[in-house]
Amino acid sequence: MMLIEKSPVPAAALPLVGFKDHLRLGSGFADDGVQDETLETFLRAALASIEARTGKVLIERDYRWTVTAWRGADRQPLPLAPVSAIVDMVQIDRQGLRTPVAQARYGLEPDMQRPAIVATGSMLPAVPQGGRIEIDLMAGFGPDWSDLPADLAQAVLLLAAHFHEYRSDAALNGVTMPFSVTGLIERYRTVRLFMGGADMTAPLLNRKLVLEQADRVADGSGGHSEVWLPLGTLWAEIKAGTGSARVAQALTLSRVPLRITVRAAPAGAPSRPVAGQRMREDTRVFAILAVAEADRAGRYLVCHATEEVVS
Repeated sequence: MMLIEKSPVPAAALPLVGFKDHLRLGSGFADDGVQDETLETFLRAALASIEARTGKVLIERDYRWTVTAWRGADRQPLPLAPVSAIVDMVQIDRQGLRTPVAQARYGLEPDMQRPAIVATGSMLPAVPQGGRIEIDLMAGFGPDWSDLPADLAQAVLLLAAHFHEYRSDAALNGVTMPFSVTGLIERYRTVRLFMGGADMTAPLLNRKLVLEQADRVADGSGGHSEVWLPLGTLWAEIKAGTGSARVAQALTLSRVPLRITVRAAPAGAPSRPVAGQRMREDTRVFAILAVAEADRAGRYLVCHATEEVVS
């Protein structure tokens, strides 16, 4: 996952005059603006420091977030807050072909601590095999300094003043965050628990499955038939969910949803399962619907799959 700030904080949004008043600098002189560039640097540094500590975007601007796998099949927590809009979403395959995703397929779940992208249907758009999804979003309290909560605005001024005061000091007291600042921002800090969920315990990988991929072969009559080719063997943990039943040709088919956990592999690796593939255990076949990372460290993948059983 990679997060890029597409647009910097505009200079007009920074409280330069208010910062000068906060520092009680002299005014009315011919060289009043000589320090403006330096003071703006301190404001930007303080803004960036507090955004990093809190996980909050203070001044509204555009970001691009790139993901290679969803954390969940139908919900993906976002890495910053507050988010006001999901502007665009694009699927990009391994050749770089870009396919826009219809906005009707996803929505924004607003939250001051952990907003999320949610599927409007059963699942979020699939990440192309070996590819990625780019999400353009707008985040921040607002475009103007006056949109900030008063305590966060005061914290920025205090920290910028601290940077200004110790600008020539390389000692420890010149680089630490003052207690007055940490006290103001404490309630905005996000408790990060696996991007919105708790850490998992190690799965019991006690099922040996064959990962298969569909291929089309000529049938000798001008057409094609589908065959499944084995890619390799994976050890997995399988957990069943609540199933459903349907009737097909006088037979009752029970469809059982499954969560299949396997060890993770790099994106694009043949040993990393993707949606559209399937896993086989003897005569049992599990169709893979979606794949997401299962833990914060990216050690495991969870495959959302189904199995149809004649009953």
